[in-house]
Amino acid sequence: MATQVQFRRANTANTAAITGAIGELTVDTDKNTVVVHDGSTAGGFALAKENAASFSTSITLTGNLSVSDTTSIGNSTVNTQVNSSIITVSSANVTTNTFTLGSSSDTANGYTVLPNGLIMQWGSVQSNSTVGDITFTTGFTTVYSVTVTAETSTYDGTYSPLLIASNTTTANVRTANDTAITVFYQAIGNN
Repeated sequence: MATQVQFRRANTANTAAITGAIGELTVDTDKNTVVVHDGSTAGGFALAKENAASFSTSITLTGNLSVSDTTSIGNSTVNTQVNSSIITVSSANVTTNTFTLGSSSDTANGYTVLPNGLIMQWGSVQSNSTVGDITFTTGFTTVYSVTVTAETSTYDGTYSPLLIASNTTTANVRTANDTAITVFYQAIGNN
């Protein structure tokens, strides 16, 4: 006959009060997870379940964090200091299918600033032969590229936008036509 082994178990509130021996395992019956104890921390350390649907604790990382395959983190906030050759983050928001680093504005004329200082901006402006001035949402230190394209169903070459000039805060777009059209732009640079 097999020997049955049962670990000490309790609901979440009572598990929080347990200071188990070093290496002792207990079971949180509300969360249906195993808790590992270190002999001094009340409540121990809950282990993530196989589906990792619920795991709540503070984590300090030293070195690199490697993720392989597909990992779903869910809706949570990660506040950590990671110092490695891969990434430096003071805080990062993690939500379903989104990992935000840096800052951004997802408006029609918006931008994204990545932690390494790279800025990507986009938007639109009305342009014709005399107007079409773009003012970047956030200024660049250096502009690497500005591209423009027109929204028109007329395939007349006079509607093709031309980038006349650009600097760290503005760009000038014109067409050869007197009728204003919507011109979309993308600009890449750094701060």
